[in-house]
Amino acid sequence: MTLVASESGASVVLRELGCCSRCVVRLLHGAESNCQTDVLNAADGVQEKPICPACCGLLHHPSLCQLTLNRVDVPPTNQLLETVAYKIQSSTFEYSACILKTVTPVNVILREHILWALLLQKASEIDAGSSGLIAHQPEAVARFSTQDVDKWRRTSISLKVAWQWIVEPLLSSALQVPFIQSPKDILKGELSQSLGFPPFPETSVLTVNVELTNEHAKLECEDHLRVIRPAVSSEIQAHIDDLLNCRPAKNRRKRRALQKHVLDENTEIQEMEISPCQFSKTNLQPLLWTILDRKFLLPCNLPATITLPTTSKVQLGRDCPVVIAGRYVKLDRYLPQTPWIIGTKRKLSSSVEELIADTVREQFGRNTNITFSSSGREDVDVRCLGLGRPFILQIENYDTSLKKVIENFSKFSAKSHTPLENDSSVDLLLMATLVNSRTGGRLFVRDLQVVNPTDAARAIKHGELEKSKCYRAVCWCGAGGLTTDLVQSLARQCRQLNSDSLPPESTLHTYSWPPAAFEGPIGYLDYGPITICQPTPIRVLHRRAALERMRDVHLLRLADYRALMKVAAPEYADYEQWSSLYPAEELFVLELRCDAGTYVKEFVHGDLGRSRPSLASLLGRPVDILTLDVVAVELNWPTRLPDPDLPTDSPC
Repeated sequence: MTLVASESGASVVLRELGCCSRCVVRLLHGAESNCQTDVLNAADGVQEKPICPACCGLLHHPSLCQLTLNRVDVPPTNQLLETVAYKIQSSTFEYSACILKTVTPVNVILREHILWALLLQKASEIDAGSSGLIAHQPEAVARFSTQDVDKWRRTSISLKVAWQWIVEPLLSSALQVPFIQSPKDILKGELSQSLGFPPFPETSVLTVNVELTNEHAKLECEDHLRVIRPAVSSEIQAHIDDLLNCRPAKNRRKRRALQKHVLDENTEIQEMEISPCQFSKTNLQPLLWTILDRKFLLPCNLPATITLPTTSKVQLGRDCPVVIAGRYVKLDRYLPQTPWIIGTKRKLSSSVEELIADTVREQFGRNTNITFSSSGREDVDVRCLGLGRPFILQIENYDTSLKKVIENFSKFSAKSHTPLENDSSVDLLLMATLVNSRTGGRLFVRDLQVVNPTDAARAIKHGELEKSKCYRAVCWCGAGGLTTDLVQSLARQCRQLNSDSLPPESTLHTYSWPPAAFEGPIGYLDYGPITICQPTPIRVLHRRAALERMRDVHLLRLADYRALMKVAAPEYADYEQWSSLYPAEELFVLELRCDAGTYVKEFVHGDLGRSRPSLASLLGRPVDILTLDVVAVELNWPTRLPDPDLPTDSPC
């Protein structure tokens, strides 16, 4: 490291203020390519005293930047790195690399600001010709300008980065795993080759979050802001007043956990401290930079008391979630999609989400967080048939590595060590079999696979809002049921709503009830497309905004209930019960293909005339829907896979 005169002079000033050699390097030589090496090799890099006023000992004190034990599997003492290493080593996480993320005490931002302000003041004195500033140094060596200080300030290395330069090699050596800067780094060079190119390698990265605090942080910030307040502009004074008077943010995470605990007595709640300090890097640093940029002449003195930072928390987690996609076929009319809880009471014992997620969570570890999403949702009393409804599980903070899960539950990719053909996904068909073995026949999962998180979110959102869906319903029409006059009147009204609606005028006379069967045992009458206007239904108005929605019914088909019941198909067996409750001649089967988001029940009965038009209004008769099934969700995602094997014992 070659020092120019200006850097030498500034170095002397910082050293006289008590800064350690590592802070001098990171503050003045951040723009140099060898800055990291110079920080690591700085003279007197590790020493207990004196404590540096810039880093508060974080870069030089042995308890904060040294790992003295050769073993990391013994309980830590008062050494910060021993605490971090032991936390990682004793965890249940499986990982191939680590990322260290650090939150430093907020008062170090203030202390660096004061150091820059002092350097600016001294540079101003030099520019003004005050040669007595550094008496024991030649003037040529001591001279530096305010422009030099501004350049150093903008290129300086943050305390967090410098500390990680020091400690990452020590932790890496002790844990025998590489420390990287980003999950994408695991795809580079030798590291990727050593992992054998597993699918989604970034999921094998463990994130280590270290948060440091200082007991005097709040007091130092408040005292300094009160001292400088009279010397700044009214605009900055208002900002200072906001910081001094604001209260700490409430811990919403803890409140949500407590609410969840009311609903589930088995929920484990970890106590989380609420920081009493309302200052943060986000709200403090822009203010301090503005003060320096505007060159206010402020009273600046470093706080006299220097205390070492303490560890607030060491938390392990994952930055990259695992996303599993699939389709579920719901066969039970008493199974909600998500847990049905009103107040503190559970209405039904299980849900689609729980039947799937609970089994998946077991394979990734008990601490795993799973978020369930799907392409729309059906009511609790509605079955979802056909190929099923696409869904995703976003899996976070998983203990078990994805590589191990794939080895245990992939039917194809685990053998070939490659993704599915022409796709980036990896099958989990054996896990689908395991899930299906635990649902009691209420639910069937298929096409289970690991997918790219970005593709998954886009596909699910697109399917929820823009794709069409197909339904089948058993309906009742009062006053004797459907007749030939009614079905022909329905056709004419549909053509009034849309001149292109089926049936063509030339074939209207062929519409009769019950419809004649031309191909197969069931005859159908086709209508549409028509556009309907649907306000938010009364039944969900208590939880959804009162809006009107325009939806297209692309195809509306009517079939005779009695003819359908003659077909020996398993999915029709559920419909037989209605003939014992209603006259069979008053029942009919309705099939719809409509936009996602259409309220089918309200389209049938009209929702007290609010859905316009409705099937009841078009027929001019009271019509009600008795049972409803989703038979197709027209979303070509995720990739179709072979059907899972019949349920067997767990592969693990």
